[in-house]
Amino acid sequence: MPTPDYTLMYVTDDRLREDDSFLRVLEAALHGGVTMVQLREKEADSRTFFSRALLCQELCQTYCVPLLINDRL
Repeated sequence: MPTPDYTLMYVTDDRLREDDSFLRVLEAALHGGVTMVQLREKEADSRTFFSRALLCQELCQTYCVPLLINDRL
């Protein structure tokens, strides 16, 4: 099994309020070579956070990039 590459981390920005723009930016970052994603949504309510976590997980799995969840169980 190859060693994961953690050289370029993308940290999400909860100022992107709409899920479509949030996902467009995330996918562009993944397509551009991000090697790790951190979901860090400080102001999102729990429902929004959970929804975005699922969307992030799906995209990260597609690109075989690890996902870190920040501040929430």
